[in-house]
Amino acid sequence: MLNVDIESLSKTECEDYIKAINTLISHMEGDRVKIAVDRLLDDGLDEDIQQSITKLNFSLAANGHLFDNDNEGFIPHLMKDMYNNRKIMKGSMIDAEKNVEAIKHEIKERGIEL
Repeated sequence: MLNVDIESLSKTECEDYIKAINTLISHMEGDRVKIAVDRLLDDGLDEDIQQSITKLNFSLAANGHLFDNDNEGFIPHLMKDMYNNRKIMKGSMIDAEKNVEAIKHEIKERGIEL
């Protein structure tokens, strides 16, 4: 289950940090980069591996799997759609609230009781 608070994260942050299975370079166990998480945290990534990953525009997960940054994952795509739709609906809601207030003001001006 994915639970995201879009109020606190920008859509760009969500798109950047959520990698989807459809952007995984290979599903085969032998195709992973051989890394140890503890060593990675202590010493960082080897310079030649870092340059290769950067050149290919890949992201490296802590378990050694590579993800293609050139293709959009399905979760970031869905999130982008939801975020854009939310912005449209929020704008429509604000416009509707303004219309309601204008109607209330007009009713009050005309002295009409409801």
